[in-house]
Amino acid sequence: MSFFKSLFAKKQPLPTRTLTVPNELQTHDIFTFGDSFALPQIMRKQQFQVIDCHTIEFKYDHYAQIIAQGSAEELVYVSFS
Repeated sequence: MSFFKSLFAKKQPLPTRTLTVPNELQTHDIFTFGDSFALPQIMRKQQFQVIDCHTIEFKYDHYAQIIAQGSAEELVYVSFS
């Protein structure tokens, strides 16, 4: 009986993640920037996929660095604290 239940039961959808700060980005996440006026031309009105995440130490502080790629071949490096 459990075999039939597993075949015909509705699968529960995966829970969606809600990010509140950029530090929560993970590899393969897709993000966009809200303000396009202050951004360089390469970053305006695009979606970016996170390729890699790094942590940088500078003067005893740690900063997150996201390496992302949009529709162009150039990689975009975004750092924040």
